[in-house]
Amino acid sequence: MFVVSTFRNTIRIHPADFAKDPQTAIADEINRLYANKVVLNIGLCICLYDLTEVGDAYIVSSDGSTRTEVVFRLIVFRPFEGEVVSGTIRRSIPSGIIVNIGTFFDDVFIPAENLQPGTIFNPDLQEFVWTFAEQELRMEADSRIRFRVVADRFSDLTPVHTEAPRFVDNDIAVTRTVASAEDPYKRPYMVIGSASDSGLGLEAWWE
Repeated sequence: MFVVSTFRNTIRIHPADFAKDPQTAIADEINRLYANKVVLNIGLCICLYDLTEVGDAYIVSSDGSTRTEVVFRLIVFRPFEGEVVSGTIRRSIPSGIIVNIGTFFDDVFIPAENLQPGTIFNPDLQEFVWTFAEQELRMEADSRIRFRVVADRFSDLTPVHTEAPRFVDNDIAVTRTVASAEDPYKRPYMVIGSASDSGLGLEAWWE
């Protein structure tokens, strides 16, 4: 579920932090920059693991800060394909179930087709119900659920500028540049799960 990944970056230290031990100041800045942030195609960064290489610091005359090239390793959350993970149902929508893991990751999605056979969405309850042995087993919010990771998806949510259609203003053809609207439900990093096998689904079913 957690891996250690290596990064290289030039770290800026503000003069206000010069009183700190240099490596402590660098570590604090790395955690500020990376902790709880998604790096595209890497995963969700949790915290600094260690500093591997620390170069010489040089001062930038424009602001008095120092810049240091650093190689460092971060603890990264990225469950591997096939890993069985437990989480908590946050809510259900007709297309599937949204699950969180602990208190730090809320973007697990289990599509409806990846649930146990015979599971249907009940629009009145706003939850899925699995009919098994003539029993209706509800998948309620806040229930613990066990699932298998089948894929993960990264989305680059960096604002993208595209050319709007040309229009004529005072007989002058003008092309405006506008930011493209992103899907409000798109997430930078999403884990896709499956709960269709024996032993998967609500933990209470298998106790």
